[in-house]
Amino acid sequence: MCIRDSGLAVADFFLLDGAFLNVIDPGFILVGLLGILLTNMALIGNLARVERKFLFFELDSLAILVVYVLGLLLLYQRGIGV
Repeated sequence: MCIRDSGLAVADFFLLDGAFLNVIDPGFILVGLLGILLTNMALIGNLARVERKFLFFELDSLAILVVYVLGLLLLYQRGIGV
């Protein structure tokens, strides 16, 4: 954790246009949060080992698929990546 923070501090020091985090587009923050959410859902799904199935999908993988598609729709509506 300390190495990441020091790398951010170095990047912020050499950026002359202001704060480093102010340069990041809010759309990319949304993409990053969606990636973190999907990764956490997959990790919790692997740890929980829910064996319930809907058709041939397990419930955790179905939830990941639904959140992924809804996230893509949200990104498309906001005009990110178009």
